[in-house]
Amino acid sequence: MVERHGWDAAARAHHADQANYALLVDAKDDAAAAFYRHHGFTPYASNPRILFLPLATATVLQYLYPTLSALAGWRWLGERIGRRLMLAIPLGWLGVLLVCAPGGAAPSLLGVVLALAGAGLTALAYISVRELGRTEPALVIMLYFPLTSLPLCLPFVALDPVLPHGTEWLWLIGVGLFTQLGQMGLTWGLVRLPVAPATALGYAQVPFAALWGWLWFGEALAPATAIGAALVLGSTLLSLPARPAGGR
Repeated sequence: MVERHGWDAAARAHHADQANYALLVDAKDDAAAAFYRHHGFTPYASNPRILFLPLATATVLQYLYPTLSALAGWRWLGERIGRRLMLAIPLGWLGVLLVCAPGGAAPSLLGVVLALAGAGLTALAYISVRELGRTEPALVIMLYFPLTSLPLCLPFVALDPVLPHGTEWLWLIGVGLFTQLGQMGLTWGLVRLPVAPATALGYAQVPFAALWGWLWFGEALAPATAIGAALVLGSTLLSLPARPAGGR
């Protein structure tokens, strides 16, 4: 779990020349910190047990989930993958690659494994939501997300509890509010659209992240970011069905 010092680390990351997708960890002891360093994490000078892993390449791998979701929807739900979508998926993936701009250094094996696992589990989650949407209202599906995730998270919180302070409460409330709004839109989209075009629209998260970074943290928008955002926009437009799909 990341302590409140992790917020300072995240702020420093946001003010870097190139926007980074990153994973922050709070090592419980020196042995744990050594383990993370071995797998490519970098400690912060102010707190060596707070370590930072840039996940540019691994983030691109995480965005395999639209491809995996499309294949799973075809295999298990019998949903068709059209020509427009077959073009949109690699186009969006290329856009993500340009926005994340991974360098020439070899990616961390741990980061790659975590990203691939995240992509596979994300695809399974979307397939589950799409299947449930055939028989259950969207609001019922959304209710079950916190009902299942909260009990799973509580044991980890109990092992290393961290109490927010001051304005951190407002940031956490904002995270919860906007996450819930995003989940509502995602669930309603998966109920109404086939899983392949619905998840391909998720590529838009990357240029949106770059945009918010520019607006909120003053991050420079590199030319590669602009080109990648344009590719993602094209991918998003191609992902839209020619005719509105019927739904709940």
